[in-house]
Amino acid sequence: MTNILIAEDHTILREGLKYLLESEKSINVVGEAENGLQAVEILDQQIKVDVVLTDIDMPVMDGLALTRKIKEKSLDVKVIVLSMHNNDNFVYEAFRAGASAYMMKSASANELKFAINHVHSGGQYICPSLAINHIFSNVERNRPRTSLQAPDFELSSREHEVLVLLSKGRTNHEMCDELFLSKRTVEGHRQALLDKFKVRNVAELICTAMRSGSLE
Repeated sequence: MTNILIAEDHTILREGLKYLLESEKSINVVGEAENGLQAVEILDQQIKVDVVLTDIDMPVMDGLALTRKIKEKSLDVKVIVLSMHNNDNFVYEAFRAGASAYMMKSASANELKFAINHVHSGGQYICPSLAINHIFSNVERNRPRTSLQAPDFELSSREHEVLVLLSKGRTNHEMCDELFLSKRTVEGHRQALLDKFKVRNVAELICTAMRSGSLE
């Protein structure tokens, strides 16, 4: 069981998150706070909390200050930042403060639950759309101003659709829903793209496809 403390100043969002998370048998919401200071007060009550799910923009004490306070107190508590900000600076500051994950509020329920379980197990997480945007910006800054030779193969219309969705940070589950395909079919197209471009992972796939003109 993962015990969650939610720090979110918007009541509707906070209650929505609580309802969403408590639909998962392995998750238990043990506290709610309207700001970082309230969250610290709850933690000081020695309530068992495994993961704090926090917004950044909150009155009195924001989510970054809350994250720093948790680390200053050396609490065995993981922090997931759930924000509307997709700016690299906020992501950097969150991880510098000690967060274990940074996610957008537009994330799906399945992705949020996955991140909670992953972080609780000791991992770190950043939502795919942010990771891919960061990779693109670094590639654009550092690569030579030349393009790769156009590939000597053609992509099927379906492979191109999967490629575009991967570039937008979609998960396999989300692509299944958008394309009305089975998980096995989506995974097959994804692997076919990796094989055709001779790359090892999605990040390399997107970068290579952009440089070769297969993805604009």
